[in-house]
Amino acid sequence: MTEDQLEQKSLGWLGDAGYSVLHGPDIAPDGDAPERTDYQRILLVEHMRGAADRLAARVMQEAVMENPTIVVITYCNNLDG
Repeated sequence: MTEDQLEQKSLGWLGDAGYSVLHGPDIAPDGDAPERTDYQRILLVEHMRGAADRLAARVMQEAVMENPTIVVITYCNNLDG
């Protein structure tokens, strides 16, 4: 399997899972819809933050449904620093 074949297969899996697949030059710093400030930034941090927030919200909902007492105690303990 070549690198391109692996990339295309991976992009297909991600697309099937509901992720948006964007063309690299379009999101490049000098592209039509830049997602980074320079080529050295390989991570799209804002996208990662949004995904982490969505994941944390889902995990919190599941935790509250399973055992709300532990979630509240943990949250309160974290408020103290």
